[in-house]
Amino acid sequence: MNWENPLCSPPPPPVKFRKKLLDLNPGSVHRFRFFFIALVFLLLSAAPVHAVDFNNIDTYEKLRDAITNAVGNLYADTINITANITLKDSLPTIASTVTINGDGGKFIIDGDGKYRPFYVNVSGILTLNNLIIDKAFVGSGTPEEDQYNHGASIKAEGVLTLNRVVIRNGKTSTDSTLNISAGGIYFSGSDLDINNSAIHNNSSYANGGGIRIDGNGTTTIQNTSIYGNTSGARGGGIYMGLSESPIVRLYQVTITGNSTTNADGSASQNQGAGLRANGGTLHLSNSIIYGNTFSGNQENCRIGSSVTVGTLSGNIIGGGADSTCTASQTTDDPDLAGPSVHGLGNFYIARSGSPAIDAVACLASSVDGYSVDQRGEARPNPPGANDKCDIGAIEHEGYAPPPPPVQPPPPVQPPQPVQPPPPSVFTVISGGDSGSDDDDDDDETLKAVLAPPVSTCLDLEGIAAYNINESTQCQRVNAMQIANPNIKEGDFVDAVDVWSWVQPKTQICFEAAGGSFTFIDTAVLPRTVQAWAACSLNGMTCGTIDGPGMLVLLPGDPPAACATTKAAKAAPAVPAAQGLANCMVRTQFNLNLRAAPDGEITGEVPHNSTLTALERTAAWFKVDYH
Repeated sequence: MNWENPLCSPPPPPVKFRKKLLDLNPGSVHRFRFFFIALVFLLLSAAPVHAVDFNNIDTYEKLRDAITNAVGNLYADTINITANITLKDSLPTIASTVTINGDGGKFIIDGDGKYRPFYVNVSGILTLNNLIIDKAFVGSGTPEEDQYNHGASIKAEGVLTLNRVVIRNGKTSTDSTLNISAGGIYFSGSDLDINNSAIHNNSSYANGGGIRIDGNGTTTIQNTSIYGNTSGARGGGIYMGLSESPIVRLYQVTITGNSTTNADGSASQNQGAGLRANGGTLHLSNSIIYGNTFSGNQENCRIGSSVTVGTLSGNIIGGGADSTCTASQTTDDPDLAGPSVHGLGNFYIARSGSPAIDAVACLASSVDGYSVDQRGEARPNPPGANDKCDIGAIEHEGYAPPPPPVQPPPPVQPPQPVQPPPPSVFTVISGGDSGSDDDDDDDETLKAVLAPPVSTCLDLEGIAAYNINESTQCQRVNAMQIANPNIKEGDFVDAVDVWSWVQPKTQICFEAAGGSFTFIDTAVLPRTVQAWAACSLNGMTCGTIDGPGMLVLLPGDPPAACATTKAAKAAPAVPAAQGLANCMVRTQFNLNLRAAPDGEITGEVPHNSTLTALERTAAWFKVDYH
């Protein structure tokens, strides 16, 4: 060593303990000190010595590298997502303490239909906040490669926490030799907490379309909606305890619209399309399990004889449930308005008059999280002696579409299209049974009860509608009602929700200036969001739609003129038949079931029956009736 280098200071005299060490090898003082110092710097540079925030993560590569670095750190690290990310491969295994944040739930981690985003091993502690996990897939590998099996979106063998997270559209392989379960989450670790979240439209070949819970750990799910999931075996919504004994707590949860399909052909595989508890301990309070089906029939809840039921109180549990599920529980229809109806987010709201409203004693306010609902809206807190809470994930006074906001009169009102007179009757199905053998009398009774429809699309200030029929309905909506994370307050000019019978080439025009549209298709789940063309007509900004949805006007330069400046004529009478998708109708009377409109009566549909509608004409629905 040359200690005369002007950038260095002479070495200090060796301390006493160092002298004793160096006496073992005389003449090597400087070499030993140099080696020792270099080793210290090498150790310090191998990993951070404190928790790290990884910011501005907006690509797959950045997310992959951030997880790799976080797992290599001994401290709890945070990763902040700032854009939608589509995976190009599965992400690294979570084997340390990692928190991944979105921004208000508007960013998506997209599995691209090929990859599973998260695998948490026994050493991992993963927390996800305000994120959407979409289109995940698991199906590669063999049964021996266990880390590749089960849980399309997340497989967790350690600790997993979800806060305001949406898990949707995950799928497992349908290869029967792999027998993969859990289209959403597979959990076999020590602790799983899911809060204010939504698990929906996931599917699996084997048990647990939405969630499968194994192991001997503890799961707590609260203020969460689990809907639209499908299992080829048991537990369309949730499956728990194949051979282990997990503790599962479900508080203020809504489980609806899930199904089982008997993919493997076993006659017993229809059990528990909503919830199937096979083993462990179950606590179920203030929750809804209703409208889950196998082959179109209610199949909501099954609790095996080996399950310990710790708490079962204040729930609505529908048919197709065993006596353990329904013991002292309400079985009435909760009358829920689903996400495609209310347009407010990933949850189900009880309609006005629902038996779920103010039906149960509120859960103890001292328990963290129970004083709010899935949206974060307050429940009665602290609950008084007379306070009651709603059953399910949402605390609501009952869903009813809000009236449109009052708008100032427009400077110029364009001429309104002339509408044809409404038909004399608009029925759900054919005439009901009033106790008389005369069918004509039944039809006349319905005519007296059912008022002809009136379109609301002609009553909105600053909005004109063309090529509509008498059944088309319109309502101006705000940012909360749009409920799309990419459309924030102030980022759009005006918006209208158009529903009921919307025929092709329906034109909606706004007096407000804009440059383009976003169209949110509300006829299917999950909703699709598309960029939509705009054009100028008579000083208004117009868009043309072919079905129900929300048309959102965005700011920008005025678009080109529409192809024609002539106002479209009003639609003629309702066409002979229109195909329907994802449409349900409810009977208000005992109605006759006919082979064709005005055709032979083949049976009777009871009052308050819910049926799947396949087609519609002016006065008839074609229905699927088992």
